[in-house]
Amino acid sequence: MNRFISLILWTLAVPAWTQSTSADYIKIGNESYAQRDYDRAISDYTRAIQLNQSDPAGPYDRGLAFYHKKDFDSAIQDLTQAIRLKPDHVQALVARGNAYDDKGDHDAALRDYSEAIRIDPAYISPYIERGIAYDNRGDHDIAIADFTRAIQSDANNPRPYYGRGLAYKRKDDCDRAIKDFDDAIRLNPNQAKAFLERGRCYYSKKNFELAIADFTQSRQLDPNSSAVLIDRGNAYDDNAERDKAIQDYSDAIRMSPDDANGFYNRALAYRHKGDFDSAIKDYCEAIRLNPKYASAFNNRGYVYDHQGKHDLAIADFTEALRLNPGHQFAFFNRGKAYREKGDYEGAIRDLNESIRLNPNDANAFYQRGLARQQSHDTAGGDSFESIHFRHLKIHQRYVRLLRSERIDGLFPIRCLCDQFQVSSAFTRQYVQNRRVARR
Repeated sequence: MNRFISLILWTLAVPAWTQSTSADYIKIGNESYAQRDYDRAISDYTRAIQLNQSDPAGPYDRGLAFYHKKDFDSAIQDLTQAIRLKPDHVQALVARGNAYDDKGDHDAALRDYSEAIRIDPAYISPYIERGIAYDNRGDHDIAIADFTRAIQSDANNPRPYYGRGLAYKRKDDCDRAIKDFDDAIRLNPNQAKAFLERGRCYYSKKNFELAIADFTQSRQLDPNSSAVLIDRGNAYDDNAERDKAIQDYSDAIRMSPDDANGFYNRALAYRHKGDFDSAIKDYCEAIRLNPKYASAFNNRGYVYDHQGKHDLAIADFTEALRLNPGHQFAFFNRGKAYREKGDYEGAIRDLNESIRLNPNDANAFYQRGLARQQSHDTAGGDSFESIHFRHLKIHQRYVRLLRSERIDGLFPIRCLCDQFQVSSAFTRQYVQNRRVARR
């Protein structure tokens, strides 16, 4: 009898479990979603959809889970179904827009965000997301307008301040960007990316101490980011703190050993420290990881040239130019190496191309002037230009570069003129001297 009663009780208990509703499965799925167990959440949402195919909550929630798994096609399919079931589902429109945007279909994303705004103009999320999409495709002013609209609707939301700060930063308006990042950090002091981007703005303004402080704070909030270590390493390096820079690059390499940028930047720091063998070793590793890294070839060639290994240097500059035919600095460096090797014709040819690509590169004129002088060709007029640059004391063999060095840059002549405060009278006298020389 007892066994029979027990069997009845067990049989009665089964329907109570099997008769869970769609809402029950969505609730269970939401718990898994909150724990970032997206596979289990998808399984529960799928069961919810099977039980109630007319409820938009199931496909909407499953679409979000697919999105976080970066399965954008499945996310779009589910979110589209949610929108079919509820055409004014603005959250689904925004979520589908995000999936389209991350997939690279920016036009479709903008359509979804705009439709969400049309349906509910007071909902700020589509303004923020549309601003991000516009900013990513280079329409910074339109993006700023969207972020500003979101701020006007909710001045206590840190996201539009951060987004607008990025847009200003990409417009090279670092002062406004810093102000927006200040507000984003004030509203959310735990936002690592806001500290990172504000630090990058300070770095662009050459305020390395403040940049380092922000990078350090970002690192504390997000200790798993190797990018911030490279940024802080750059600031340390440009602040002449070579050992700290090398330590940061080394830590970044340990975290991301397949990232060529860590080796490339550490090579620069070793070069600045005068450890050319270590620099070459790191450039070689960067090239092994990324055989199309034109700047790594160019900079390794720079070190070879400094060591007097002109043939190796020329080979690296040539490879850099094969990878990037418009690489002005590779033309400059190869022209200089040709001149030092005694191939003045090759030097002048490369320096001509360097000057064509950047007519404001003082060092290219100086090197071409030397090549013409050494080849006894004084018809080009560069000798007076080189005298001009010599007078300004900017013809040193190796120019100490700041951030521009990381993209193989050289100071434009206007910056040099500002630095040395060349008067207009001196410039007029220089032009007059050139005219006399050419008579």
